[in-house]
Amino acid sequence: MSAETKLILTPALSPSKLSLLSLIAAYCAVLLPSRQNPPLLATIVEFINLVSSKDQQDNGDSNRVIILPTLDDLLLHLSNAIKQHSIYKLKLSKDLILKDIELIESVLLNSLWSIENLDDLHEFITKSKSLLIEDNSRNRKKLYLSSNKNSKILTKSSFLGKFVNNIIISFEYLEFDKTMYLWKSFKEYRLNCNKNFTERILESQSYDNKIEKLILSTLPNQQYKPDLLIISQIDLSNLLDYQIHLLEAYGTPTPPNLTKILSLMTQLESGTLPSIYYIKYLECLKNGDYEASFENLHRYFDYMMSNKQKILYHYALLSLATLHASFGSDEEAIRSIEEAILVARENKDLNCLNYLLTWVFNFIKDKPHLSLANSTNTDNSSNSMDFEGDYSDNIKILNFLKIKTKEHKNYQLQSIYYQFKAFQQIVDGDDLNKILENLLLSNYLSLNYGNMSISNNESDEFLTTFIKNCQLQSSLWLRLGELPLSEVYLDIALDLCSLKHNIFEEVSIMIRKSYLEFYKKNYEKSFKIINSLESKVLNNNNALFKIWESRRLVLIIRYYLITDNDRKNFVNCNLILNKLKRQVEDLNDLELKMEVQSLEKMSDRLGS
Repeated sequence: MSAETKLILTPALSPSKLSLLSLIAAYCAVLLPSRQNPPLLATIVEFINLVSSKDQQDNGDSNRVIILPTLDDLLLHLSNAIKQHSIYKLKLSKDLILKDIELIESVLLNSLWSIENLDDLHEFITKSKSLLIEDNSRNRKKLYLSSNKNSKILTKSSFLGKFVNNIIISFEYLEFDKTMYLWKSFKEYRLNCNKNFTERILESQSYDNKIEKLILSTLPNQQYKPDLLIISQIDLSNLLDYQIHLLEAYGTPTPPNLTKILSLMTQLESGTLPSIYYIKYLECLKNGDYEASFENLHRYFDYMMSNKQKILYHYALLSLATLHASFGSDEEAIRSIEEAILVARENKDLNCLNYLLTWVFNFIKDKPHLSLANSTNTDNSSNSMDFEGDYSDNIKILNFLKIKTKEHKNYQLQSIYYQFKAFQQIVDGDDLNKILENLLLSNYLSLNYGNMSISNNESDEFLTTFIKNCQLQSSLWLRLGELPLSEVYLDIALDLCSLKHNIFEEVSIMIRKSYLEFYKKNYEKSFKIINSLESKVLNNNNALFKIWESRRLVLIIRYYLITDNDRKNFVNCNLILNKLKRQVEDLNDLELKMEVQSLEKMSDRLGS
């Protein structure tokens, strides 16, 4: 995309969608080898959803997102899918595989190049109506008969049927100027194909193609860069939603092509999607820009509220609380979350209310100095209940979570409840049997109901809970001096993090692994592990870097205090300790602050 690229938004149309429509029409007309239907349909679905299935597990890789697919992208994906299916499933020879690929490519390219003008495009869309049938009892016999003939019919309620129907309706209601832009963009899309493919098709065409040949002959070997970009609002909305998921779960940067589209969106007079502002908010939050984060978050929810989305108000307050907490504004975070709890109760959004209470507990457990003046009510009949920020706060919140998550069968939050309860018991030095019982219940809920989850997002939440549970168990066994058991749980958590590609959890686990090696007196290996994380944290947000740097300094100080009594090194140790104390003030990590206090005591004792 060049700086002069013009962006046009349509309801559901783009040049790449016309290619998919051609493939679907060829599939329904049984023009393609039926043995290649599985890879053909899989590729069509991938390009409709714009998310590649090359990795079955969502691992936070932005390369799985198919942004602005070209004709070459479609042909390459199709070719690779056919090769994989033919080699591993059908056991076909190389000649048969190449023959199938060439046939499918020829059918698609001939179909696209047979559209010579705008009238042909209109006729092509109109004829696509014959691919559809209403899904009712009267048409079921017709549908059954079509499946046994040399043609196929799609119901409007099917996945492919919905796609074809959206294309037809979108084209029929498209404004004239956008129709002209679509035609121009389609011709550019067609020319932006592999030169050998295009030459072969032009040579085989029966109509007068002197103009197309002249254009093709002037093209350099590199790809032609169109100055017109047409993308459907459905595709853009799906891309933005998926990028929000990547940013929230993994911190994955926005791909350059999508960033360019977002910048072009600012030129439009209408059609701006609110998700754009939320992506900008997440990126600014990651980069530590408070003012820009606040502005974009405000614009996002201001737009949503103006469109009568008032049900989102408590989620806006939750995001605002997270923003304040990320920048150390604890009192503002508490005020925002208290209001969010009140609004969630008024809207009777119990799932959100449970989540908010989980957020509160997770937030205040490292900040005993904070207080909740107007927090939520554990009794359905009354409207308020005061918290004073002491130990009883956690007990009341935990009891409320236990009751409500069981009532509404929210197993993910129920798992978090048992995890938090075990954490509280570890802090209080409670009975080991009770701690292990709660950890076992949390593990059971995460593993059992996580595997039963239908959606990937819900399954990810269970997996994240289980990873945190493994870290908590590793910490417990480390406190008890059972280093092998501690290492086992860390290895399990690390394997799962590699599967999810969660950089935050991965860094946290590797830091724990470094500490474990330190306690085993493998000092060289310990520092090698923690130093290997430097490149990862430098490329991520500032908060993660501060956590890593603080933990690294703790190890350095401990090493000096334990292994070296040299006066010069002792002075250096105190200098590092003073630097660490300044860093820890900005971090919300109670365990780290207590460790710094412990190091101070050790330093004072050795100094005296």
